[in-house]
Amino acid sequence: SQHFYTNSIEGYNGEITLSYKSILRSNIYLLNLISGIDIYLIFRYGSILLRILFLLFVYILINTITQNKKIAALVSVLIFSSYYFVWRSYITFPENLSILFHLILLISFEKYKRTKVKEFLFLIPLSILGVLLIHPKSIFYSIFIFIAYLSFFVIKKDYAILKKSI
Repeated sequence: SQHFYTNSIEGYNGEITLSYKSILRSNIYLLNLISGIDIYLIFRYGSILLRILFLLFVYILINTITQNKKIAALVSVLIFSSYYFVWRSYITFPENLSILFHLILLISFEKYKRTKVKEFLFLIPLSILGVLLIHPKSIFYSIFIFIAYLSFFVIKKDYAILKKSI
């Protein structure tokens, strides 16, 4: 059983070792010190919590876009039951956490677009910072989402958000 407790964990783009460049590593060690749970087990089985959060955030996003709870539940269940999603969430941990921050970014833009409540704008830099700290390689997705929504606000002539962001 020595191979079960190793210093590396397979990931989507290769192995995640103790030198993985992410703030997630220090948080995992802190959780290890507090709880005594093995680091490998935290990486391996922490994805169960991420799956539940992912399902919840997808439901919130789809419900915000469609304003229909049945469609949001159906889409969430379809994504959650996808073989690709189950496989990917089983072997990758930092990428899954960055996906949650991307979903928070999408939700905050959609909520602001629909309600014009400025508190949702506060989540935008926090989610981009979260992606940058957790999985720096996926920051380009956040930048793409940010540019896409800013172009939407320019097309809709909602310049108030652009003036406040500059």
